[in-house]
Amino acid sequence: MGQESRLRDEQRALAERLNVQLPANRLARRQRQHDKRLAAKSDQRRTYPATYRATIAIETLPAEAQPRETVPVAVTVTNVGTALWRAHFTPETDAHQVRLGLQLLDTASRVIDKDFARLDLVRDVGPGASCRVSGTFTAPVAPGEYGLKVDLVAEGVTWFEPVGTPAEIRPLRVG
Repeated sequence: MGQESRLRDEQRALAERLNVQLPANRLARRQRQHDKRLAAKSDQRRTYPATYRATIAIETLPAEAQPRETVPVAVTVTNVGTALWRAHFTPETDAHQVRLGLQLLDTASRVIDKDFARLDLVRDVGPGASCRVSGTFTAPVAPGEYGLKVDLVAEGVTWFEPVGTPAEIRPLRVG
């Protein structure tokens, strides 16, 4: 019998002798501590939150465009995280839509427009799977030198770059 068990038995015996009720919170606290030790060994304790990570490979993104020109873009993205990327928002499961996002940058790589353009995934993408995303965006109105940052975004949750995905940045000359 361990020292902790002996002390608990002595406390109970003394409480019975003095006709005193031991505080329930002390017993409950001991039970919670015991539950934590069990939980640390359970499989449920070892599950981790889903991660949003990707590799991004730009296939088509012209380096030059005219103001307000429709510019084609094609990118292959690979899910290297553990989260399932939903192509559409699902209210029943509160699953967030993952989309390709383009951010417009100035020549010093500062963000001019964080929500410059979005492109939808064509299907759900599970861990380890890839998907080709293609579409168009409208070039900025003002002529000049810009950068385009290509990243993914789990709408309402996070952009992928801050959680470990290297975003791709490409120059764009408008004019």
